[in-house]
Amino acid sequence: GSSRCLHQKDFKEEAQWRQGPEKMLRLTLALMVTTALGRGEHFLGKNQKRNVTNATSAMQLVVASCSAYPKCVSLGLTSGTCCPSPGKDGKMLDCCQEGPTACSAYSSCVEQGHTEGTCCAEGSKLDCCQEHPTSCSAYSKCAAAGLSEGACCPSKEGQFLDCCYSAAPAKPAVAVGTECAIYPECVNVDLKEGLCCPTADGVVLDCCSGGSYADAAATDTASTAASEAAGAGPGPQGAAEGAAAAAAEEEVDADAAAPAAAATADGKGKPPR
Repeated sequence: GSSRCLHQKDFKEEAQWRQGPEKMLRLTLALMVTTALGRGEHFLGKNQKRNVTNATSAMQLVVASCSAYPKCVSLGLTSGTCCPSPGKDGKMLDCCQEGPTACSAYSSCVEQGHTEGTCCAEGSKLDCCQEHPTSCSAYSKCAAAGLSEGACCPSKEGQFLDCCYSAAPAKPAVAVGTECAIYPECVNVDLKEGLCCPTADGVVLDCCSGGSYADAAATDTASTAASEAAGAGPGPQGAAEGAAAAAAEEEVDADAAAPAAAATADGKGKPPR
């Protein structure tokens, strides 16, 4: 009986020993499958996120309604699209330069009773101004869909409606020498951004007539070079020498005139016959 028990014990230990590698192999395979699936889910999620990001970056909030821009409103452009103008080749009108700062473009300002004028200009923003215009009327696509009141971008529920977005417009090439910021007279009248000489519509503003900073610097350099070449203005040493020579000449003349003056006073100075 004892021998049989020992035999069964040995058999069981041998079976366990043989099952050990099989268990290890099964565990290894299971781990490899789990890792592969995890990587697949990771890369799938990454790809999906990238697609969403690309789709979002290809669109942007475009506050195009004229009514959102006080300068456009002051020109009588109270409806329609100004920034940019309608059409495939729409252009930013000059009145868009100061940005969408009208009270009516911000739903919080409208709710506080600010429906006209400027509320959100840099340096003088009211508390009701948000990061960007939220009123439906500020977005031409929302206004065209009949959403002329309230908030759309986002709504009170925090949702951005589809009409808030438009395809990001291609940035037009800027010709060198046309920027407002390089013309002193334009900067003096607070035209520090955009195009002035000429504008995007080909209009040359009055502030361009004084020339650019580069023009002024070139003129000064040319004037200095011409003065130096012509020898205009003697140096300090030459001026001193000239003054000394003039003083010596005056001293000689005074010495020569003294005897004649004395002779005349004594009555002895008679001209020779």
